[in-house]
Amino acid sequence: MILINLLPEEFVEKKVVLPLPLKEIGIGLNVLLLVIWGLAGLREGGVRKELGRVETELSGMAADLAAAEQVAKQLNENLLPKKNFLDSLKKPESQWDRVMNLISDALPDGMWLSSLTLSESPQVTVRLEGMAKSLKDRSSVSMIGDFVAGLKGKLEELSSVHFGQETFTQEKELELERITQFVVEFQKKGTANA
Repeated sequence: MILINLLPEEFVEKKVVLPLPLKEIGIGLNVLLLVIWGLAGLREGGVRKELGRVETELSGMAADLAAAEQVAKQLNENLLPKKNFLDSLKKPESQWDRVMNLISDALPDGMWLSSLTLSESPQVTVRLEGMAKSLKDRSSVSMIGDFVAGLKGKLEELSSVHFGQETFTQEKELELERITQFVVEFQKKGTANA
């Protein structure tokens, strides 16, 4: 079969034939694009892997952070009251060192303390527990009474605050000597101006 084209030359379809170097350049560009696309895919896979590792590490850090917050909460619960108490001792209006000096100075011979409690919550309280032994010229009960009266007056002078007191005594025999056990508690009642 023979094909004859009777159309004038201007209407004849002409085939464009690319020279050999342009074909090679096009193939090279396609190969280059495929390589770049492959490398981008590998890089994306590496980035995803790194992202997964970071997310795992972050979730581990979240667990550590929760544990650290729990420890901090426990420390605050345990240490905060102690810190507040120590801070209150630094305040100029807190005069516990003077109170302890007054108690020590007012304590007569034949009398000793077994417990001393100082607190500021919910109100100012000084609680003394101790024992007194009768001396030749004084009974233990009168020594306790004089000690309590003198100490109350000194506390009120020191802090300009009136203190009420409760005193409890009980006599016991210890190693063939009579001693009187006492508990005195001073509590703040109000200011001197009130």
